[in-house]
Amino acid sequence: DGENPFDDRFKSPLPADIFKHSLPGTRGKAALWLDVSKGEEKFSGASRRRPTEAFAIADQLAEWIDSEAGRELSFGVISFYSAQVLEIMKALRPKGLTKKINNSTYEITDAYQRNNKDGGERLRIGTVDAFQGMEFDVVFLSVVRSQNMDSLPPKIKKLKDDTLRARRLFGHLVSKNRLCVSMSRQKKILVVVGDAKFVQSGLAKQEIPALGKFLEICQNEETGNVQSI
Repeated sequence: DGENPFDDRFKSPLPADIFKHSLPGTRGKAALWLDVSKGEEKFSGASRRRPTEAFAIADQLAEWIDSEAGRELSFGVISFYSAQVLEIMKALRPKGLTKKINNSTYEITDAYQRNNKDGGERLRIGTVDAFQGMEFDVVFLSVVRSQNMDSLPPKIKKLKDDTLRARRLFGHLVSKNRLCVSMSRQKKILVVVGDAKFVQSGLAKQEIPALGKFLEICQNEETGNVQSI
């Protein structure tokens, strides 16, 4: 309707300086899509993981958390899948951010557990439920789901119910409440990590519009940023 989408209804009552940051490669924006186009999602028992996303997160997080701009910031990494949380924990081990306790358990290394500025939690990695009611300066959201929409499995193509088909394709992403929680934990910047092409299909725009809209924000140079891996 020609109205400004960023009118007073969407303004925060907090001063703008609170949201400022200077993390490398972000141009100070509050929205970033880290486009990981290669690498399939994999089953791990009843859960799912996508190693290429885990490696991309590990590289970016390691760069930022020890940067001059990131030393006093808090970081959170969210996934809908416990298998992806473990995958990210593993990817962070060579960076010195996590340590192995046993075959299936990792934890944040001592140096990255607490923020020197206020003693608060500096780094948390977990599923959406572990972030209820919590906020971090920088949040990574690992999408995981990345099915090639041009070559859907026959068993999914045959489904006539769009809702059922969407659940099979998008999993937890179709839960508006869980997606809202995962995309509202950041104070300064939200980084969505996933295959941008995946959320641009017609069915994705219909069933998980929030991710498509966030990608549009990132594609607008005035409001966000897109980086390809």
